[in-house]
Amino acid sequence: PIQFTKLLRYNLAHNRHCRIRQFVTQSIKKVVNVVTFREYAKLMNDTALQGSLSNEEYNRLYKPLLDGIQSIIPPMLFRYRSCNELSLQALWDDKIWLSKGNVMNDDYDALLYFDKAKITAHVLQAINEFSRLASGKVSWEELPQIVQHFFPREVLCQMREAIAHITVGDMESYLRHFEAFSRNAIKAYSPKISVLTQNTLKFACFSDTITSANMWGHYASSSTGFSIGYNFRGFPCVDSVGEGNSELPTRCELFPIIYQSKRYDATPYAEWLLICSLVNDYFKTFSSQGNILDAAKILPCPDMLAPTKIMIHKSTEWKSEHEWRLMGAFATPALLSEEHTFVKKKACAIYLGRKISPIYARLLLDIAREKRIPVYKMFINANSRNYHLKPRCVFSPDGAEKVYPLTTN
Repeated sequence: PIQFTKLLRYNLAHNRHCRIRQFVTQSIKKVVNVVTFREYAKLMNDTALQGSLSNEEYNRLYKPLLDGIQSIIPPMLFRYRSCNELSLQALWDDKIWLSKGNVMNDDYDALLYFDKAKITAHVLQAINEFSRLASGKVSWEELPQIVQHFFPREVLCQMREAIAHITVGDMESYLRHFEAFSRNAIKAYSPKISVLTQNTLKFACFSDTITSANMWGHYASSSTGFSIGYNFRGFPCVDSVGEGNSELPTRCELFPIIYQSKRYDATPYAEWLLICSLVNDYFKTFSSQGNILDAAKILPCPDMLAPTKIMIHKSTEWKSEHEWRLMGAFATPALLSEEHTFVKKKACAIYLGRKISPIYARLLLDIAREKRIPVYKMFINANSRNYHLKPRCVFSPDGAEKVYPLTTN
């Protein structure tokens, strides 16, 4: 739905894109303390960047997380590919394509979980408290925090003006109508919100391991494909463009996946989406002057990192993949609506699957020679008892490594 997509775009692009561009460029130049993955996961889950924060406070809270990520980026991250025209063209063009969670092989990828019963209870509480406010029993300042979030001052002032002339009986009727409207709206909005991030967020997947037979089997067509190595150290954020929108920037950030046995609880974020939409839609029904309210500008988002947190949490069943994700934040509706968006990033190595065909091997070698990047081919070490594949150099552009024949298995 357009209204939810607009809220997500505001969340992803406006605040984060505007606030941290210069800040990140400055912070990555500094030496940072190395954190463990456990510390990173705690830092990510504990960091909440509210939409009402000033730029300075936003940057102060975000910096430890960015520094922590920078400290644990491996020397190289690997993107496994099948051998086809699109994959080879992307490598040649220095493009990394980002796709939506709804096309990934995990049904839960970027799928938003929230407690609908809790949100419904909060909304009904707000309506009941508003009834006390309208009857003059309490002031706005005396209302619970959840009610103040639901009826911010700007909304309340306009609602007071609209209902000032009506009777107590009409007011009660109005509130009961609003309650019914809210119940129906929550029921109708909930399925759309649950898939919002999965149908909207775009990201590219990487692994920090090149030796996993499991990864080669699942993501490189049973070792007949290839893998591309990228160096993201000192470069946690990327600015590039989306297809068909060559003058519009795409901002990307790199995050390691957090593996948990339970889904990430995004109830506060989903509640914000629901309340903003609910207030917007209902306000249209009684605004005598036809004003259109943008609740997102009045109600601060509880956590601008919520979409990122939803995207980087996966089940422990996927832990063996050691995954990292490059997530896109899009500044325009055009980029947000694209099925796929690319980021410009040059590869620093190519790895050939153990069973790659000679034709594709030669094509990839030709690309590597033009780009002057090394090529390795995976093989099984018959003298080892472990299940790790080994890379062996088959092309070294500067002659720094010993080169083995391409046919070596």
